[in-house]
Order: sequence, then C-alpha cells, then structure tokens
Amino acid sequence: MKKQIIFYLIFLNIFIFNNALAKTEFFQCSEKITDLRIGDDFLYKKGEIIGTNYIKLESTNVNPIISIHFRFKDNKNKPLKVIKNKDTNPTPIGFDVKYVWETEKSKTEIYYNFVKIKDTYAFNRTDFLWISKDNNNEQKHDYDSSGRCEKISENHYLGLFNKTSISKKKTKKIEKKKKIKKDIDKKILKGKRAFAISWEGYDELIVGSLKFNEINLIGQLEFKLPNNDGECIGTYVLSTTKGTWSILCKNKNINASGTLEWNSKDGSVKGDGTDNKGNKVKFKIAPEN
Repeated sequence: MKKQIIFYLIFLNIFIFNNALAKTEFFQCSEKITDLRIGDDFLYKKGEIIGTNYIKLESTNVNPIISIHFRFKDNKNKPLKVIKNKDTNPTPIGFDVKYVWETEKSKTEIYYNFVKIKDTYAFNRTDFLWISKDNNNEQKHDYDSSGRCEKISENHYLGLFNKTSISKKKTKKIEKKKKIKKDIDKKILKGKRAFAISWEGYDELIVGSLKFNEINLIGQLEFKLPNNDGECIGTYVLSTTKGTWSILCKNKNINASGTLEWNSKDGSVKGDGTDNKGNKVKFKIAPEN
C-alpha cells in the first residue's frame, strides 16, 4: 500500500510538472515571396506580400506541436489549413516542420523553418505544388518566402475560424460578417457558364462555354480558342466584388492577365486586361441560371 501511494505521488508530480511547462501561443505571420521559380504572375509576385500564416504553437517539455493556416492577401474568408497538430523538429535557433503529400497526379511539399527572436519568431518557407488533371491542364507553383510573426490573442485566433470567443461576446458587426461570408460561400463553386471574349488579334468574337472550379474565392478556369488554336487554362482570385485573373494558352504561347468585377447578386462577371504581346482582352461571363 505504501509503495502504491509513493508511485501515485510521483506520477502526480510528473503530471503537474509537465502541465506547468505546457503553453499554447498564437501568432500571425505576414509572408513575402523572396524567390519565385514557377507561379501565376498575378497571385505570386517576387518581393510582394502573398498572404498571412496563422499559427497555433503548443509548447511542452518535448517538441512543440504546430498548426498552420494560411490566407491569401485581400481574401477575407476563413484561412486554409496547411499543417494540423504536427510535431516540430528542434534546431539550434528554433525549429522546423515539413509537410509532404504525393499522389499519381499531384504533389505538395511545404517546409517551414522558424527562428526564435525574443518572444516571437521569424520564418522561411519553401512551397511546391503540382496538380495535373490531364496532359493539357496542370497547376503548378514553386517559391521561397519569409516573414516575421507577431503574437495574437486566442480570441483573435478563434475568431478567424468563426468559433465563439473566450469571452462569448457577440456583436451585431460580427454576426453581419458571418452572414456575408455564409452568403459568399453559397455562391459559385464549380460548373459551366456561357462567355464571350473580345481579344485583339482575333477578328471574331470568341464565344463558348467556360468551365470553372472555385474554392474560397480562388478558382481555376478553362476554355477553347477558335480556329483550333487550342485550350486556355487560368486562375482567378476574388475579393468581395473585385479580383484578378490570369490565363495561359499553350498552343499559341500566349498569356494574358487583368482585373475583373463580380456581381455577387447574379454571379455575372466582366473583366479586361492585356496579353504578353500588348493586345487588349475583354470578356463577359453570363449570370447564374
């Protein structure tokens, strides 16, 4: 009996000690691209801020456990999950963490290296993504980036994911933002729309059907050019009612980009821009049915 009591006391002391060392911190880390090897010209630009990382770091007497979410610049939707509850690897000046996922038609490699600076961190990131739908349609980016983190409250962090804050204070403003986001999420996700493009260099109006696939206001699109000039694929990023677009037509070795306006009431889109030869490009996409 005496031995059991001693064992229990030792176990209790260890449990209390470990919990005393445990600490959960929250950070937001702005990210700037330092080297761009492959990437969409509008979404990825060397020397510019691409977005913000939101980090939950659970420190224990072993290796910290990290969760990372990311949100593109000017995007107001819920941050996207990058890494969830993953053990980190200690380094002489901080820690690093790596995520790798590979299938037959896709590959993702994300590497973060964090450097401890007083009570916060600086970081470097390498991000590679390749997705292939077929031989003529693939998405790819490869870049390095860096940034500095600042501490945020748990309330702030939880609010990013529309969870109830610790204080459980709900204002009309927060409820309105949630309603707007919910309404946006109900909008276009994927499908097919009629469209018309006026492209300088083509005598005729390009009319046809445009396929798109959208998640969190970031989407992919594809359409065919007339005269058997092949397919064009591209991406677009929306921020409430405005956004940017970029397309690549491989057979013609032409790329084009510009800005767009989105009517959130009926889903119609109009935009304009130029291609790499200076030709003007204007388009309209039909409203939702």
